[in-house]
Amino acid sequence: SMVFNDWKDYQIDLINRPDRAIPSKLVARPIALGMAFLLFLIAFLLASVSDSMIGICVALIIGASVAYTLVLKNIPLVGNVVVGIIAASPVWIWLPLTDSPSQSYLLVIASLMFINIGREIARTADDVQGDRSNGVHTVTTQYGTENTALISVAMTAIALALCWVPWLNGDGSWVCFAAVTFSTLYTLVGMLQNRKLARNLHATRYATNCRVITFVMALGCIAGIASPN
Repeated sequence: SMVFNDWKDYQIDLINRPDRAIPSKLVARPIALGMAFLLFLIAFLLASVSDSMIGICVALIIGASVAYTLVLKNIPLVGNVVVGIIAASPVWIWLPLTDSPSQSYLLVIASLMFINIGREIARTADDVQGDRSNGVHTVTTQYGTENTALISVAMTAIALALCWVPWLNGDGSWVCFAAVTFSTLYTLVGMLQNRKLARNLHATRYATNCRVITFVMALGCIAGIASPN
């Protein structure tokens, strides 16, 4: 997905990220396109061998990724939601194999979706120069950096709130509690360090923070809920 996106965003990356493989001419565009589809094919085959339903899910993810790159990226919020859902797929892709998923499992999935949506929205602030130059419509180009920051923080807040519910309901162990506590404090400290977040969003740092939170929450919450005792 990322290789395919880089192939499509060649003109934008000439402005935003000229050091990337394609704009720096380290990799030719036709080779990148072929590599993307080869990786898509390998992913689909591996998933299909694992389980037919997982294979269908991966096919849908590939379709959504291609649709995002070609069309949905130019629709503010919609494209970010699609990427957020795809980014949370390592957790929700097991749903077809689960007869009756617990409420806590579904809440963790929703939480990871929200935090990835917030991360993707924040990243539009970093790419605003190239996006504007190429007529790409994003949250930042349409609503400004201040509103982008507020929406991103709101998504993160919702994600953290949802992750607290399983533990408060008694479905999680101390592992779950530790993961959510760390994620919450990590977020609060980051926001305090950048009090002018709404006026000067440091999108790259914010996106990195979201990745850390995503990893900790996913690992801690799933492990904690799976072994509540």
